[in-house]
Order: sequence, then C-alpha cells, then structure tokens
Amino acid sequence: MVQPYVRSGLHGVIGLVWGGRLVQSMHMRYHRIWPLPCGTVAAASTLAPNEELEERLVRILAGYDGVFHADLAGQYLLDLNPRIHATLPLAVASGINPVASYCELLRGRAVTPARAQADIFFRWIEGDVRSVLHGLAEGRLGTLAAARALLPRRGVVHSYESWRDPGPLWTRARYAARRLRRGRRGIGAPQPLRAT
Repeated sequence: MVQPYVRSGLHGVIGLVWGGRLVQSMHMRYHRIWPLPCGTVAAASTLAPNEELEERLVRILAGYDGVFHADLAGQYLLDLNPRIHATLPLAVASGINPVASYCELLRGRAVTPARAQADIFFRWIEGDVRSVLHGLAEGRLGTLAAARALLPRRGVVHSYESWRDPGPLWTRARYAARRLRRGRRGIGAPQPLRAT
C-alpha cells in the first residue's frame, strides 16, 4: 500500500448534524495524544471553524442525524465516529453541548445553530503527562519544552478529572496503584512474554 506521508498536525471536529445540516460544531487542534503513536487527545485547543471542512463532513454524514467526532491529519479524514467523544467537556466549556442539543431535537424542540468559541485549552492530565514524559525520554522534547508543556494553565478544561466528581479520578488512581504494587513496568504498558 502506498500513501502520502502527512506532516500536518492532527485536528478534529465534534458536532451535531440534523436533517442534513450542521447544527453545532467545535474545531480543535491536537497538541499531544496518548498512547503514541495512535492514541486519543491528551491536550488540545479549540479553533475558529473551517466552513469548507464542515461542508465536506455534512456531505459524508448524509442521512445521519446525531453527534459525531472526526479526526483529521491535514486534509485527510482518519476517523469518523457517530458517538460522544472524551473532549465533550471542552465543547461544553466553549459554548456548545451537542449531546443536550441532540436530546432536544429528539424531543421535537428547536435548537439554535452554534459554533464553539476558539482558544479554549483542554487537557487529559494522565495522558498529557505520559505523552510529554515519553517525548522527553525519546529526545523529541527538551527539558524546557517538556516543563513548559506541563505547566498548569488558568481556565483549562479537563477530561474526566474533576474535584466535583472525583469518582473516575480515584478509580484510575487505585488502578495505577495496583499496577505499581504488582511491580509491572509502567501503567498500561505492554508486558514482555515470559516462558512458562
């Protein structure tokens, strides 16, 4: 198989289509992903909408009504999912709620078309820390760049990590502690095969 080597960064669109039109959308640029090289969004920021891209997505989604998430590399569509994405908190913080709006449409209510606000930053803490540390270990990131990437930011939107709902965070922390107690290499890292 032959395919182009795409140097463009990854980006994505979350949205809601209904009756052949785009009702809501949020565009984002991915700063980092985890796991590497083909993971999910670890750090991202919202972008101004790309209307041409939105028109193409609506054509691809013809006949579908609902929430979607598209992953792209440059102009190339990598993945298109008819589901809720982990960056839903970013969409809500940037002014749209495609899930709530979809529910309203299903109930026969009108929804005002909307686009997300640009320049809102998102971080999945565990994934971002692991992505940065991996980049540092491989030499893709210098110490200063890694420290800058991990600096806390004012107004950042987090994935499932929330002090108002600490359940998912504590569940993940307990999982990580169990893995470390068992002496395994890294949290979620593949284990070497052992002869029996």
